[in-house]
Amino acid sequence: MRGGAGLEHFGPGEPVNLPNGAGPQPSATTTPIGFGGGTFVLNPRFSFDLIWNRSGITYTPLCTRLGVVSNRIEGGAAVTFDPRTNLQLTYWREHLATQPYGHLVTVVGPSGSQETTVESSEHENGSGGTLTFNHRFLERDGLAVEAGASALLLGYDGPRRGVFLGFFTPSFYQRELATGRLSGQFTKRLGYDISAGFGLQQIDQGTPIKHALNASPALTFKLTPYLSGSIGYVYYDSAQSLGLVQGNGVHLGLDWRF
Repeated sequence: MRGGAGLEHFGPGEPVNLPNGAGPQPSATTTPIGFGGGTFVLNPRFSFDLIWNRSGITYTPLCTRLGVVSNRIEGGAAVTFDPRTNLQLTYWREHLATQPYGHLVTVVGPSGSQETTVESSEHENGSGGTLTFNHRFLERDGLAVEAGASALLLGYDGPRRGVFLGFFTPSFYQRELATGRLSGQFTKRLGYDISAGFGLQQIDQGTPIKHALNASPALTFKLTPYLSGSIGYVYYDSAQSLGLVQGNGVHLGLDWRF
């Protein structure tokens, strides 16, 4: 069993222009977050996961200003065929909602139409699933080579209702990748971890299928028997309605075991 609770801060709440807003509106400030779940191990080869998670979405400036919050329930199963081969399946349902703000709406009455302000939030629902297969071909001192495949399928109802929360929530999206990973050690304390995937992706049914690529090389380090971490580079692309979106980034991770 595992769980946690806390707060997430989006920003100072300064007035900004929001979609369909009645003039400048205060941007999002703080929201409670948390997660909870557990794993049921049926036998050494088969296990189930069930997880609930509430978290803020901060992928873009717009969804951060809107204060988009995700409530997600995810279930999954893991199958271990042998110590080097495993298969994972997941399915999730998600509800996304902004913090309430004043919307400018048109009301039609007996005397005609007039504009009024309504305090409400934007929201949308979605679901999806993943399949991941991985096999470790080589494992020696200081070197490990893995390869496999992954598939992702998801969809949201927001685009069909004209809702846009500031990040990628398509009505339909699929992606299939061939994946690989190379990891090992330069020294006792310094290592490397290089993962990548290449394949195909499609947004909306009936549209052209495009290539998909992601890569994440990283250096790993172990400072003490209890403190380790990594620093690396991330590249990705996503097919969106306006074309191909590419991104670059740097990540830093620390792990303290006590």
